[in-house]
Amino acid sequence: MKVWLGAIVQQWQHVMEPVDNQLIDQIKNTRHYYTHRTHKRSQDAARGFLLIQHTYFLQALYSLELLRLLRMPSEQITALVANNYNLRGKLNRRCFPGA
Repeated sequence: MKVWLGAIVQQWQHVMEPVDNQLIDQIKNTRHYYTHRTHKRSQDAARGFLLIQHTYFLQALYSLELLRLLRMPSEQITALVANNYNLRGKLNRRCFPGA
């Protein structure tokens, strides 16, 4: 999952603030924890607002990927992000005050 998610993030890095490996690792560990209840990853799993923020980030990222798979030109997707405050906020993980 880490490689797959990293590849998608890298493809869309020009429309969002930088994403470090720590964020990708935390998303991966959170998914493993909540899917398999792996207790060794419980301390690394996101909770509360951070979990919601990761969920919004993935939702926005998957939306971009879906538009690409539907063959929307990359320039139009980039313009969509630039003109959509909500989508930009999700991609930049700024959905909540203080984020």
